[in-house]
Amino acid sequence: MSDPWKKLPQQRESATTTKQPKTDSSLKPSQQTPHWCFSIFDPKDWRDPTKAEAEEIFRDVAVRLSEIGKRTWGEIESNSWRDHSVAVYKMIPEAQKRLQELSQDDVDSLWRLRSDGLQRVWGIREGRLLKILWWDPHHKICPSYKPHT
Repeated sequence: MSDPWKKLPQQRESATTTKQPKTDSSLKPSQQTPHWCFSIFDPKDWRDPTKAEAEEIFRDVAVRLSEIGKRTWGEIESNSWRDHSVAVYKMIPEAQKRLQELSQDDVDSLWRLRSDGLQRVWGIREGRLLKILWWDPHHKICPSYKPHT
């Protein structure tokens, strides 16, 4: 027999199952801010910096990625003269070969983010995620040529 004096908790209302977590996963990638991933980062250097130069440049690139990360992909895409995707076939042969060596040659294009001056960060975009692949300090992976020069 149960003790009639023992208090039992009472439930005021039943829990609802219609609640959804408040995340931005329901948003389109263009409405989301970018996330960076360095899991496929290739330490290949397209030049030969000193350790001090490399550390300084890495800080600059990290600051740039931090600034870009405050915008949505839609805002980044609207500034296409600065940051945009580039077809792999337009890249130098050495970069195309390196993609094969890294088993990343199944993509048709890479995203290029301009850091400062000639510096570029290259990666593979999947939705809101940009898998950082290369840092290109002298714009050598896909140089642009001005017409009539």
